[in-house]
Amino acid sequence: MNDWKACVGKMSDREVARRFGLGASTVRRFRQSKNILGFCPEDTELSPDLIVQLAKETNFRLAKRFGISIKRIKRARAELKIPEAKISRERFKPLEDIWTSGAIALLGMMPNTEVADRLGVSNFSVKKMRKELGIQAYKRPLPEMTPETISEFCRPVRRRDRPPAQRVGELYPQGADKDGEGQPAIDAGPTLIEG
Repeated sequence: MNDWKACVGKMSDREVARRFGLGASTVRRFRQSKNILGFCPEDTELSPDLIVQLAKETNFRLAKRFGISIKRIKRARAELKIPEAKISRERFKPLEDIWTSGAIALLGMMPNTEVADRLGVSNFSVKKMRKELGIQAYKRPLPEMTPETISEFCRPVRRRDRPPAQRVGELYPQGADKDGEGQPAIDAGPTLIEG
């Protein structure tokens, strides 16, 4: 059980408490009683591999790869005077080169998303060009109605032997027999016979 005491100061109090099933306040009080400084991830030593990579990678990628905070990496860059590497990204294609006569012919013939995927541009630029040229949006054609599809969707409604009554008047039409007490004669169904 004393293993947790060796970890105090090397990781946060909460992490020690979580790993060993203790309360964070218990760990904190022990750390303070032994005059152990709290864990500060900013003081961690940087590996030589990380220092080599400082000139080649961005702060975000280094932080993710080595599990160190971005703040610590920025501080190391400032100490070593190494600027953050800039990653060259692919430039956007100029839209003038994309909108050839063949590409324009696709507008309105298929959904904007499909045209955008084929041309490698955003949906917005496809929609914008289509509207500028006054081309109507693609509408999926309705399926052809054959006797088979009609029979599939237009089945006759099955009637039950006795549909439920909509109103009380349908249940008891005028002139129906009443029992002796002036109440309509209603078949109550099977009766329970006590024996």
